[in-house]
Formats: sequence, C-alpha cells, structure tokens
Amino acid sequence: MSASPKIEVLVPNDLPDATISAAELCKITGWTDHHHRRLAKKGHFPEPKRGKYLLGPTVRGVLRYAKRLSERGGHLTELRAEKLRLEVKRLDLDIDRISGKTIEITTQAEFMLRVSTKLKIRLYQFLEKEMPARAKVDPETAARLTVLGRNLADEMCETLARDFAQWNDSRP
Repeated sequence: MSASPKIEVLVPNDLPDATISAAELCKITGWTDHHHRRLAKKGHFPEPKRGKYLLGPTVRGVLRYAKRLSERGGHLTELRAEKLRLEVKRLDLDIDRISGKTIEITTQAEFMLRVSTKLKIRLYQFLEKEMPARAKVDPETAARLTVLGRNLADEMCETLARDFAQWNDSRP
C-alpha cells in the first residue's frame, strides 16, 4: 500500500535505477503480470529483470498505454463494436429474408431446379403433342423435329443449371 503514494510523487528521472516488483505493479494497475509482460514485449516499457521492472520507464509506459486505451476505447471495446455490427448485419439479413426481400441460396437453387424441370416437361409436351399437328409435316419429319427439340430443351436446361451453379459458386 505504501508503494502507491511513493509512485505518485516520484519523478522517474530522479531515480533512474529504481525498480518496482511485478506484484506491486499488478496491485497498482489491476492487470496481470502476464499482461505487463506482453506490453513490455510490444515495447511499451522495458521487460522485467528478475521479476522487477524499471520504475520510471514502466510508469511512463503504463500511463501512455492507458491513455491510448482510453482515447480509442480499448481493444475489447473495438471487438465488442465489431461483434455488434455483425449481429446487426445478421439481423438485417434475417428481416429481409422474413419480409421476402431476399431468399436463401438453397431456396433459390431449389426454385431454379423446379422451374427448369417444368420448362423441360412443357417443351417435351409441346414437341410430342402439339408441334407435329401445328407444323403439318409427315411423321418422319415430325420425329426428327421432336429429337432436335428435345436436344435443344435438354441443352437449354443444362445451360441454365450450369450458369446458375457458376453464379452461386462465385458468391461470397
């Protein structure tokens, strides 16, 4: 307890060899020795020797570090703010999804598969039932047109599925 008042009134330059123990520094700052050693490794003040820190440079370093923390809100405050921003973003996405403004990729993929399957079925029906009657062609020509039409329908659906998959894979 007597170390705190001495540190407050000491002028570090007057006592260049004065030291403070790790335990005393922990009592004063409320931080752990591990945290002090990390700060020392980062260059905020000299590393301890045999569990003792140089008083002047350590006090100046602790004060500079504490001032910087208070000015920028501290690392934990930054992490909390980032976490809060991410949570708000996620909630905004949930609201957009619930309100129908956006849909999930899996839902969109399922929808595209259903649409392309219905399109393919409808094209097949047209080619087999309606096209020969409308084109007024002989059965052999109608069969060739049906095969060509089926191939075209297959190619269209495959292209649609491939392009959608590529688009989906390119999304972040």
